[in-house]
Amino acid sequence: MQEATFASIQQAIVKGICFIQWTLGRIKMNRIHFELSVLERGETVEYENIIYSDCAFIKLHIDGIDLIKQTEDRKGVIVWDELKKTLLNSGDFLVLTCMCGVADDAGFEYITVQRNQNTVEWKFNDNTNIEWTFDRNQYDQEIMGLSSKIDTLEVDLEPKYVVFPE
Repeated sequence: MQEATFASIQQAIVKGICFIQWTLGRIKMNRIHFELSVLERGETVEYENIIYSDCAFIKLHIDGIDLIKQTEDRKGVIVWDELKKTLLNSGDFLVLTCMCGVADDAGFEYITVQRNQNTVEWKFNDNTNIEWTFDRNQYDQEIMGLSSKIDTLEVDLEPKYVVFPE
């Protein structure tokens, strides 16, 4: 058996780094956008047989698709207090919930959020097996931009109360 030289070890490390960079370049990135939908005085909207007025919702758009209007699945709203935590932390968060705030009503579970050096990954902990990967800078900018809009809201942000999944 040959003894490993410093040069051969160094060459193996460089090859490994090149492979990792090549792999990262091949990861499909999703684009995320948060839409703050504000119902002004007199405006109403009905979701799940509940009429809402004088409030605001955070709607999720992935790759240009409004998940409330244009899909059959994931018709939930963003839980702001949970989403804010993903700006700094990895972990399991109830990022999406039913319009009424009761996660179990629509089968919402926690999403595992993994913050990496260049990406943020969402993995749904339910039977959908949905996984999204976002550019970390774009993700963080979206949340910070949303935060500045929420700070100036003159109506309540829905859902006001959240019941976490059991």
